[in-house]
Amino acid sequence: MRARGISHSSSLSTMAVEIMFKLAEGAVMPVKATSGSAAYDIYALTETILLPKQVTLVRTGLSWAAPRGYCMEIWGRSGNEIKGLVRVAGLVDADYRGEIKVAIFNHTDEPITLPGGERFAQALIKRIPEVYL
Repeated sequence: MRARGISHSSSLSTMAVEIMFKLAEGAVMPVKATSGSAAYDIYALTETILLPKQVTLVRTGLSWAAPRGYCMEIWGRSGNEIKGLVRVAGLVDADYRGEIKVAIFNHTDEPITLPGGERFAQALIKRIPEVYL
């Protein structure tokens, strides 16, 4: 695994924060498609067959290290949702160190092949306030 970082500016602060990612062999570093993008594109590590009417965990080959007070929301891509692929859930806590996998539901009646290296989700990195209940 190799480690690389991205610099992220939170909307709650003008301070940039460095988020470190470890990439498994073949993994693609999350990137913003344009300077105006809110989220980072996430890529499939390997080819994955998404069976009809089932949830499949798609490997990214990514793990991260974020400072306390940050989280990553995983969102679907609108183009995939039009094809019938829906992201099921996606919140990664700052202290999670395992591989980030994304749960995708194939809403169609046919298997769909997601090629390795294809963008299939988006990661929105957010600063979260400390809350006391």
